[in-house]
Amino acid sequence: MNAPIRALAQPLDVVWGRRVEAMVQGEAGWTLIADGAPPLAADVVILAMPAEQAAVLLDAHDAAGASLARATRAQPCWTVMAAFFEPLPVAADIFRSPGTIGWAARNSAKPGRGGPEAWVIQASPDWSAAHLELPAEAVADRLAGAFADLAGVDWPAPLSLAAHRWRYARSGAAGAQALWSPETGLGVCGDWLVGPRVECAWLSGLALARAIAAAPAPAPVSGS
Repeated sequence: MNAPIRALAQPLDVVWGRRVEAMVQGEAGWTLIADGAPPLAADVVILAMPAEQAAVLLDAHDAAGASLARATRAQPCWTVMAAFFEPLPVAADIFRSPGTIGWAARNSAKPGRGGPEAWVIQASPDWSAAHLELPAEAVADRLAGAFADLAGVDWPAPLSLAAHRWRYARSGAAGAQALWSPETGLGVCGDWLVGPRVECAWLSGLALARAIAAAPAPAPVSGS
């Protein structure tokens, strides 16, 4: 999922894998304090992250935005990725269920896909929340069994099997496009502002980009 972002970021000076612990606002803009990285100066700060994470950074700078973020909770999702030596003997390529397995799809059936038989199996939000801290290996085994029961097949020995937890998988919907303050140069975008779909994240980012582009350039600091 992050391959398009990495491709777009190639000509830019990007620091990956650093957690921003604090933001300090000064006359000349912002200073970001990150774990394991030198302080970073910025004219504009954009928070494009889950509501739960945005709220922490907004607390000191935008009380209303922090309150909105805290009121917009996400649901988690445990997901299993499984590959097999042979196709599973099921006709359907997609399964949906109100039980343990919320959704499953034969990934190798998508147009243009090659390689071995591959499935993506997502647990329901309720099951994911109830088993949020379970080890990934145990989750993989439990969801494999639940999917085999749902599909009515014997689970064969997989070529590969892995589980991944998205703690903030399905966002809420705050009823806003984006948050932007031209006075402070602080903006917020994300699916949680619009709705729990990937296009909602894109629409929120687009709305914020347009707001920033339409804003007047910040006035120079006196004496600079």
